[in-house]
Amino acid sequence: MLQPAPARTHPKRLENLLVKMTTADKTPTSTMTKAQAVNKERLYTFTPLPPSRNGIADYAYASISGLSEYYNITAFCNNFFAEPPKGVQLINEQFAFECLPQNAKVIHQIGNNPDHTFVLRAALRHPGIVVLHDPRILYLYQTAGISNQYIYDLMVSSNRFATRCPSAARGNGTGIQRVDHLMYDGLAEVLQTARAIVVHSNYSRQLICSHHGRELAEKIVVIPHFAYAPEKRSRAAARDILDLPQNAFIVVTAGFPHPRKRYEWLIEALDHLIQYNSRPVIWIQAGEMRNDEVPLRLALDRYPSVREILQVTGYLSENELDTYIAASDALVNLRFPSDGESSGSLARAFGAGVCCLISDTAAFRELPQDVAVKIPYIGAPEAISAALMELSTNSALRDTFGNCAAHYAETELSMDLYIARFRKVLEALDECQIEKRGGFGTSVTRIPFDHILAPRLLRDAIANKAEGVEIVLGPIPANQDAGPLLIALLPECMDAQHIRIRAATVERATGKAKYEIAFRLCWRPELRHKVGH
Repeated sequence: MLQPAPARTHPKRLENLLVKMTTADKTPTSTMTKAQAVNKERLYTFTPLPPSRNGIADYAYASISGLSEYYNITAFCNNFFAEPPKGVQLINEQFAFECLPQNAKVIHQIGNNPDHTFVLRAALRHPGIVVLHDPRILYLYQTAGISNQYIYDLMVSSNRFATRCPSAARGNGTGIQRVDHLMYDGLAEVLQTARAIVVHSNYSRQLICSHHGRELAEKIVVIPHFAYAPEKRSRAAARDILDLPQNAFIVVTAGFPHPRKRYEWLIEALDHLIQYNSRPVIWIQAGEMRNDEVPLRLALDRYPSVREILQVTGYLSENELDTYIAASDALVNLRFPSDGESSGSLARAFGAGVCCLISDTAAFRELPQDVAVKIPYIGAPEAISAALMELSTNSALRDTFGNCAAHYAETELSMDLYIARFRKVLEALDECQIEKRGGFGTSVTRIPFDHILAPRLLRDAIANKAEGVEIVLGPIPANQDAGPLLIALLPECMDAQHIRIRAATVERATGKAKYEIAFRLCWRPELRHKVGH
């Protein structure tokens, strides 16, 4: 289960820590007076930040920079060395409990990898706007230390037409399989807890609604991934910087390899291109290869000519990545199967006016036809080869796609439009109330904090409820440590899953602050089938 954050911190010690963890430069932006800066509304965000090797960290940095023109922003991160934008306060996420006021406006940037475990925990404790960069997040739950039994519950809630697989796995202990990530998701409690959900495509919105109910539609807002505005460099200038030949046809892939990016399709297509193209061909993998996660050795052994033209850069800074993209003739960004996830490297390529090859599926299918070359997933290697061959011999076609991509980036994907859209979501929070429900699909039972009465009340609350019940325990004095407290109060036959801690009072200065613990109280798996019989 997700472990509770520390529930007590001496006020003076906290003050000293906050001073150390806050950015040194707190001056407002140059276009804003001190009075205007003071009057700006407070906004909080939980997110990875640079130098984390995570595309969402770069996304969050850029979006925070834009929103900071209108809000005083505090960023909570799990990295003491995170680099927030100028004027943004940085606090370690473990101290969010002490710092977040009630009903605060909060943004949670959630991706589907271990870097976002602390964001998931925060999103479930502090309801706010959840930006879903991947509309599944089942892998995130797996890497967050959540028990398989709890994940099976989430899986069943996400696909009522395919409950047999999780039920079988629950019994035989086979665990979560790769195919489960296509059939199920881990969104149920995030969707219920969040005040609003932001996704990057209509595909993602429709996917979530089809799995969790059409009534969620009003809660989900589509805001396309903004395009980055890199330093303008010509293709020739970028190649001079990188010492790449001007006459070569350069294909770039960016980011970390993943099975869904279908590098094997590109390798087969490049082998054909090398044989029949008159220009020298170079394939640049702009990022780490991570052979342990996506072993490409067999594919490269099958096509040794492709191995000879491959250059792997290793991890790149943003500026270095932008330079490699600018130097390319084409950026290849495939996804199959796709869950509607967004792509930071694609957004960079659009901003740089580079011709892109993308899969004609899921969210990518929503892009205009003249913005990128769309590759069908049936017969993909042949289609990629034909497209690259045409682009290598027809520079006018290549430049037409690049110019259309740049125009799309400057208009529909501009940062100004993104910020305007996001501000509307933030403003809409003033019109709705936070729904303090602890889990998915059940009501909440409040239990007062009492060492003697609480265990009996917990047993009464779960009586005859095989699937468990949502509990809010409190208010609890801040000098009581949440972890040992729960262990002491829980009967032996029960488990507390998905623990969230939130402020019950705001009396920090007097040292009399109180908090409450929200959690899902359930029977231990071996006892569930006996309940009610």
